Amino acid sequence: MTAPVLDLAYGRVMCGDGVLDVLPMLEEIDSEERRGVARSALIEVVRRHPWASRVLVPTVWGPVRTAAMVAELRDAGVAAEPLPRAVAIAASHADAAAASCLVVETSLLPSTGGHWSAHLLVRRDGEWTVGTGEVTLPGRIPVDPGWARLAERADAVFVDGPDPAAVQRAVRVMADAFGVRADAVDREVLAEYGGRTRLACGADLLAGLPLPPVAPRKRSARAPAVVAAMLLVAAAGAAAWTHWPRAAVPATQTAQVGSVTVEVPGAWRRTDQQAGAGGQRVVFAAPGDGRRVIVAVSRLRSSATRESVAQSLRNRIAQRGDDAVAEFSADLEYAGRRVIGYRENPVSGAPVAWYVVVDGSTQVSVGCQPGTGEVSIDEVCRAAVGSAGSVRE
Repeated sequence: MTAPVLDLAYGRVMCGDGVLDVLPMLEEIDSEERRGVARSALIEVVRRHPWASRVLVPTVWGPVRTAAMVAELRDAGVAAEPLPRAVAIAASHADAAAASCLVVETSLLPSTGGHWSAHLLVRRDGEWTVGTGEVTLPGRIPVDPGWARLAERADAVFVDGPDPAAVQRAVRVMADAFGVRADAVDREVLAEYGGRTRLACGADLLAGLPLPPVAPRKRSARAPAVVAAMLLVAAAGAAAWTHWPRAAVPATQTAQVGSVTVEVPGAWRRTDQQAGAGGQRVVFAAPGDGRRVIVAVSRLRSSATRESVAQSLRNRIAQRGDDAVAEFSADLEYAGRRVIGYRENPVSGAPVAWYVVVDGSTQVSVGCQPGTGEVSIDEVCRAAVGSAGSVRE
């Protein structure tokens, strides 16, 4: 679902070649009298955005402040549905394979003295919802266990705020303290796609028959350095954010995803995602440049073939009616085997090349996304696709 979005942008709204200041409306939202000084500016914003059906409100706001903002907009001439800013950021910036993301905001309104907020967003049935969050002063974030837990659970991290220097500082904090790559929010992308609160993803398109309830999501353990045996297991996930010497990891690992095994680099961080009834999904990410391999596993009918799966997928793509999926091929040779292939074009981020393997009654979808560096994803992708197969008992 996509709807026009009015982005109040921390109080400074771009309108054509100028900026309208509605900061007092947000800063003084708790006082009907004091926020009145910004009503004329808000009326002008509404006049220039008559199409808006949704307005972005600070993620930390509760129902009282949100209702006050909706009332002000109604009085200004627009009936806009409130949408937490973090939800719009997730909808507009997270790629289709992500099941969760962390949104960091470097400015809170009304002002609280310089705190930053972090909210974990989870995609359930195609819709983003706000989960747990933290509000912390920047200096304490690197040692805050709450932020560490949120960073560990997120498939992607996005940082937003009115001050570019503060945004870049937050990007560095997330990398240095928690070993995760964070991307700055693009305001134009947010305004254009922030209302896309329901978006089918590539793995949704490829889902087979519903599976029985899947096992709870496995979380990686980051053990203290004194626990040497456990450290070997945790080394791949922790190496990006710790600096003491540790045992070398193997060049490759054979990872199991549901009933399937796949070969991926040994140092890549594994994140098990919630895949709902459609199957199981795991993301393997390079610790340095963000290259990713996504493995989605689903069960098929016993009579399914590569041709029938390809036809079903082709029909689903046609039903979408957009350009998010391109270069579909029902019969492609890749990594020494016959596969179904297509390219997914997420709203934000590099394209994802998907290769679908039909192995008996199991469908294995391998998505390969390049990172920010110069190292190609192709060799890793070929190894993953070529090795993907069901576990034989």
